[in-house]
Amino acid sequence: MISFSNTEAAFAHYSNRDLFRARVLFGIMANPILSPIYQFIAHTRIKLKSNTTKRLNPIIYKQFVGGRTLEECDPIVDKIWNHRSFAQFLHIPQNSSKPDVWEDNYNEIIKNIEASISNPRIAFVQIKPTHLIDPRILRLVATGNMLNAKDQDLFLAFKERINSLCRLSYNGNRPIVIDTEESWYHAATDCIIDELMEEYNHSRAIVYKCYQMYLQSTLDKLFGDHQKSMERNYTLGAKIIRGAYIQSEWEKAREAESECPVFESLEETSQEFNKAIKFVLSNIDSMELICATHNEDTILYTLSLMESLHIGKNNNRVYFSHLYGMADYITFNLAQEGYNVVKNIPYGLPINTAPYLKWIATEGTGACTIPSREVSLIKKEIKRRRRRRN
Repeated sequence: MISFSNTEAAFAHYSNRDLFRARVLFGIMANPILSPIYQFIAHTRIKLKSNTTKRLNPIIYKQFVGGRTLEECDPIVDKIWNHRSFAQFLHIPQNSSKPDVWEDNYNEIIKNIEASISNPRIAFVQIKPTHLIDPRILRLVATGNMLNAKDQDLFLAFKERINSLCRLSYNGNRPIVIDTEESWYHAATDCIIDELMEEYNHSRAIVYKCYQMYLQSTLDKLFGDHQKSMERNYTLGAKIIRGAYIQSEWEKAREAESECPVFESLEETSQEFNKAIKFVLSNIDSMELICATHNEDTILYTLSLMESLHIGKNNNRVYFSHLYGMADYITFNLAQEGYNVVKNIPYGLPINTAPYLKWIATEGTGACTIPSREVSLIKKEIKRRRRRRN
């Protein structure tokens, strides 16, 4: 049975300075008193005069973001590849409702895809629909509202952008993951993604859809999508996610005074996640899987299922996905054992990545116990290195 406590494998890509930075950050995130301070600092725009803020913001950015540009991420891609992990890029642009910004984002995604095509170390590219269109328009489509002529043209242009990106990925034989984002967009984006999978997912999955397992309706959606893919003869690409937008789902429900679509307990979400993993692995001949979780128990469950179903460790229809800067003890121990693992590397200007860093802070200090686990293993590795020097 695999052990995630092998710190030499987990942190081999870290210098001593990197280890110290990670120990400080995760120590703060694990501390119930200090973590709110970290969340505040992570969300500021590096304009406060506080010395603590000035010092911590670049440290936070360096830990969880690959760089300002795609080119700045190249050394990270090489470094993690040397330790048997693939890379996946996600560009984080400024939030904007301006068409020229969407066009810039579109061109940046093209660069991402072209980089992945030319570099086998980059396994996937991930995109967010709201980076390519005004979210307001997606909400109108999702709720069945009629679009005016201008919005209709923008929506059609958005669909063409998404299609052209998937076509480029298909021609280069490089998968693309479309983030379904919050539930209030799903009625607008699900049908688009399904059509793209039908068009491009022939013998293998080029287009992947994200399935947010904290939503009560997601498992049935996965079952239905698979049935549709079988009837229409295409491969279903499924990225199974435990919970990326839980906070915003709860906030939206409170504002609207409506029932929240999210499960009330972490245990229910974990059960749904495991059911989804079992379903995909049991149908692996017609589906492909990205298992996106930092939960050790779930990963061990997935590994045991793979073994019982005689799915090889390096089967190219199964990947594990983790965020850059987190869960290295899982990523690189899995990689060392021969499993396909990918690090999701976000990049963008510090001012644009502030919301992402706040999300990292909220997720990391919420229901999961990752920060404290990270701290204990980092301390163990520091002691190991000191003993080796002596």
